[in-house]
Amino acid sequence: MNFRDLEYLIALDQHGHFGKAAQECHVSQPTLSGQFKKLEQELGVLLLDRKAKGVVLSEAGKAILERAKRITAELNQIHEIGRFHQNPRAGSLRIGVIPTVGPYLLPHCLKNLRKGFPEMKYYFHEMKTNEIIHALHERRIDLGLLALSVHEERLEEKVIYKESFYLAVPKGHQGGKALPVNEKWLLNEQLLLLEEGHCLRDQALKLCQDRRMSEMTNFRASSIETLRAMIEIGEGVTPVPELIALAWMQQAAEIDLLPFSTPVPQREIGLIYAKHSIRRELFNELADIIATSVATLIKKTSKRSITLPVY
Repeated sequence: MNFRDLEYLIALDQHGHFGKAAQECHVSQPTLSGQFKKLEQELGVLLLDRKAKGVVLSEAGKAILERAKRITAELNQIHEIGRFHQNPRAGSLRIGVIPTVGPYLLPHCLKNLRKGFPEMKYYFHEMKTNEIIHALHERRIDLGLLALSVHEERLEEKVIYKESFYLAVPKGHQGGKALPVNEKWLLNEQLLLLEEGHCLRDQALKLCQDRRMSEMTNFRASSIETLRAMIEIGEGVTPVPELIALAWMQQAAEIDLLPFSTPVPQREIGLIYAKHSIRRELFNELADIIATSVATLIKKTSKRSITLPVY
């Protein structure tokens, strides 16, 4: 048994498909399949449930998988320590980003991140919040960039910026004549939301339940851009965070973006990473670069300013 065998097992469980697992491990499918069979022979147990439909680990396979994850995580940590002591500002960073932040933030901060850390390689993975947390625990990523209030005991959070919510409505919506958006305004509106698993859905639900707004139950979008398309044809309204609102303004979408009454709802965007990480200072510098990039973006695209936390 070697380290690669454990990586094959982890990839196979993650993808549930020999071809996709082989692709991730940068080997051919016959190579991965052959090594997997050799591992079963060496251990003397079947790692797959041959009776199940598709690629499903057996009970023995699941038990071995958990230990394989711990072993690979520790080995990766050893490599990380070595790279850190060679050059703390070099190496690679694997960053999980939620879909309602990545497309609206990364294009504006990636240039500055590369300028601040020219020897660093960045690998971004678009993930939902629960996937980011799971990947951090398994050390498949180094950082999460997401909406905060996760409160995981083994993870540390760092606020980068706060962004206000706006209500996206079809262009020319009559509500635009009676601003700001308040509880009475919202009573007769249909709320469009993302599907389960998106943190923005939970934030929007909380925001609108507080204002007694009802959700449209016969439609849930898989992406924020699908929501935009539905709003443009008059199918409903939805709250969106400031960076998304600014992007929609620039795209001249058939949408109006209306301010909420006070207290204006907001969300906090920040980094999340393992507590006591040796790269903590690096992460703090990254947070500062992203915060500066966001502030510059807001200044360029709006007369309003974003509220940055004071440390």
